[in-house]
Amino acid sequence: MNAVINGRKECLKIAADGGRRLNILPEYNVSQVYLSGYWKEEDAFAVRFRWIETVHEKELTFRFEGEKCSITEEGVVGRFPSLGGVTEAYLEAP
Repeated sequence: MNAVINGRKECLKIAADGGRRLNILPEYNVSQVYLSGYWKEEDAFAVRFRWIETVHEKELTFRFEGEKCSITEEGVVGRFPSLGGVTEAYLEAP
């Protein structure tokens, strides 16, 4: 998956086979993160971020509706939702 992180283009490797793929994101204090992805529903693909040697995880859910895509972010600390809850963003195809 191609992403822009802090203004820098990154090509993220996401395991969709039940495993995790190691990515190096130098913009973060803890730069090593494992990514895995799965289809939560027919129209929703989730990507789980797991930072190495921390209890911090993040999940982005991409929900596809026609030519639109909404993105929901949920932070997790130690398998519990973090304070701050869930945020959402919406994208539309040009």
